[in-house]
Amino acid sequence: ELRDEVESGSHTDRNILELAKAQAARDGLVARASTNRHEELTAVADALAQRELELAARADEVAQLKTEVSKLQRLERREGVNLEYLKNVMVQYLSCQDSSQKATLERVLATLLQFSPNENKEIKESRTVYNYFFSPTKQMKPPLAGGPVPMMPLSP
Repeated sequence: ELRDEVESGSHTDRNILELAKAQAARDGLVARASTNRHEELTAVADALAQRELELAARADEVAQLKTEVSKLQRLERREGVNLEYLKNVMVQYLSCQDSSQKATLERVLATLLQFSPNENKEIKESRTVYNYFFSPTKQMKPPLAGGPVPMMPLSP
């Protein structure tokens, strides 16, 4: 019935109908193109996320390999150390009472034995804790038998 009305209508009505059909067809094409573009963008975003994960994994591998190379370089340099010299430095270190000389000998040992940055840090932290608890200004005299506990530091 609507078709009969349009076909029997004026020329202008028929043109409007044709234009409406053409617009509907264009709208359908735009909607399909938009859907396709959205699907393509989603696929690209997924691929990008996958590549970023792969890149992060490769960055971790590179960091591990750099650590391993550094460790092997230190090991190689350690092989050329004169053991007699190392022994003499160790004897000096172990028999030394002067803290500044001991610190110097620690640096010499760290160089000879090619300590890693983490090992140097661990030694430094250990020395700091040791110095705090065992420095002469922190040590207390032992209590007297049967008497009160004195709170005076030991003299150096």
